[in-house]
Amino acid sequence: MISWKCSLLVVVALVVLVTVAGVRPNALLILTPLLHSRILLAALCIVAVSVPLGDLLMRRLLSQQTDDHRASPDLADGEYSMLPEEKLLFASAFGMGILSVLMFLLASVHLYNKVSAICLMGCVAILGRKTWRPLVNSLKERCLGLRLSARSLPLILSVAIALCFALLPTVNYDALEYHLGAQSEYIRNGGFCLLPFNVYSNFPMGVEMLYGLGLLFGGDGVPQVLHCLFALLTAATVSCAVRRLSKTAADVFSPLAFLATPLVMLSCGQANIDLALAFYSSLVVLALILFPFPLNRQQSLFIGLLCGLSLAAKYTAVVQICFPAALALTIRTVKTRSPNNKSLMIKNALFFGSGVLVPFLPWAAKNLVLQGNPFFPLAYEWFGAKFWSHEAYALFQNAHASRLHGGILQWFSALGTNLLDLVAGQKNLSVFAVALPLALLRKPSRTSSALWVYVLSSFAGWFLLTHWQDRFLLPLVPACVVLAMEAFHTTASLTLKSLVRICMTSLILINLWYAFAVLSQGNAFDYLTEKTDLHEWRARGLPHFQAIDFMNESLETGRHHVLFVGEARTYGNAVRVVASTVFDRSPFLETTQEYVTAHDKVQALRNAEFTHLLYNGYEIKRLHDTYAPYGWRMAPAIESTMREIAPLLKEVFHAGHPGLEGVSVYELSR
Repeated sequence: MISWKCSLLVVVALVVLVTVAGVRPNALLILTPLLHSRILLAALCIVAVSVPLGDLLMRRLLSQQTDDHRASPDLADGEYSMLPEEKLLFASAFGMGILSVLMFLLASVHLYNKVSAICLMGCVAILGRKTWRPLVNSLKERCLGLRLSARSLPLILSVAIALCFALLPTVNYDALEYHLGAQSEYIRNGGFCLLPFNVYSNFPMGVEMLYGLGLLFGGDGVPQVLHCLFALLTAATVSCAVRRLSKTAADVFSPLAFLATPLVMLSCGQANIDLALAFYSSLVVLALILFPFPLNRQQSLFIGLLCGLSLAAKYTAVVQICFPAALALTIRTVKTRSPNNKSLMIKNALFFGSGVLVPFLPWAAKNLVLQGNPFFPLAYEWFGAKFWSHEAYALFQNAHASRLHGGILQWFSALGTNLLDLVAGQKNLSVFAVALPLALLRKPSRTSSALWVYVLSSFAGWFLLTHWQDRFLLPLVPACVVLAMEAFHTTASLTLKSLVRICMTSLILINLWYAFAVLSQGNAFDYLTEKTDLHEWRARGLPHFQAIDFMNESLETGRHHVLFVGEARTYGNAVRVVASTVFDRSPFLETTQEYVTAHDKVQALRNAEFTHLLYNGYEIKRLHDTYAPYGWRMAPAIESTMREIAPLLKEVFHAGHPGLEGVSVYELSR
């Protein structure tokens, strides 16, 4: 039942959004996700049907009882029992991992199509229909008596705003290039195929296979909603971990501290995989809190599989999740002082390592078959690759290496600047920054000490080994929230707790205002209310989509083969394409560089069976200005070759500035 306080707060919030935030009187449009129920239901179905698969695996792994809905967080040492919501979170993680493996198998045997996806979903739903009944009953008992109060409103608003971001068409570069771009090529091919000029398509794609299932089962929009659901699952996991550590009842601050962070909120509008990594890493933290030490073999395998699922999503999980978890298991096993410590450590290490490897091995096998290198594009020095070169590898290394130069003073200056931006930057105004200092004012527990080591070491590794992309830090945010909320709930000072609560509430409202303002400024509600269609939305920010729409409407799918020049984002096209990333060799230059005259170069493109050429002058300039200092110097050669051959080609489409400044489609007619 909704209380009068909640109703009053809703009215006040709407008035603030209209008057203070400076948006149009459309605050009620925050409910527009309801207009896209088909996409939401498709994404929720994928998560729902995965739970029985994960539950089956958990029953095999854990010999202890895991479904006691009367379990309490404060059990005696050496005991543990999973609450229904904790079991649901673990089951969903394992289940989605199993679904991704099943989709991998379909792609391997070239049954990667809509019929197979629907049949897979139907079979899994039928087989798991009995699993949901006891879980729903136990959750129902725990939810009895819960009421929607004024405290719940910010959490409801944050979920609604996150879903609004998720329902917008993806414009993220990486998603259009390979997270979804590679999946669209696999769907067109009916299964895995080598994309020789898309280096990122060779990364492990455990999460992307779920996105492929979403594309096949529910269509466009489902992958991005799945990425948003990972954020919601992570928020729930954080809440469970805080409750376990602080021995308190569930609260709204814990999930809000994660979900209301602008970096998390904005990431919900990108079909990336970083929120999936955040989910897996938070589950590893929860498992380490939940299981008593010393662990048995099944529990070590359990945690190893969670780390393996993260590794099957992204290579950086080795540093961000796998190594810290292995270190924590080793240290805590040593501290148990068991008489058979050495034997126990060896057995646990073998089972943990097996769990890490199992989800990753399918991707290693795929790369070994297609590229001759199980870790491609890494380990090129040892294994090489079929369709790469030393120059391309050097370019890749230069662009992804650390950008620390100028001595120790600049190093510390850059460290301080990035740390400050992480805590209080425009996209990272973190609620946990208010409560996190509390953890330094009290004697840390063993768990909080381990979390501090994990956070600081992962941040140092990110800072030293990468070029400071803030979204790579999303897996650390759950651990920071757990530290902050544990300190908040266990502090003895009521005055300090009240002050922190006021500051946290203020930051949450500021973050929600910022996210809502971003939605309003970008005319997002026009799309969500179907006043703007998909083509108009994408064409406004991505000129090459106008060319893609033109080709989809005018070219026959099976008869035409298009070469993308300077444009790697192939998602959305319906015809066969060849495109290269900025870190690959250019098929355009490789095809034409051996010839002198313009006529011979055009003929070489025709001989390569290309029927059309899409040229993006905007992207050529952007890539040169952005990446040339790190090795990408192909822009002058591409532009020079295009000036030679353009007069010999028939331009059938042009958008943007005249000449080679805009986006053009040329017909390579004979």
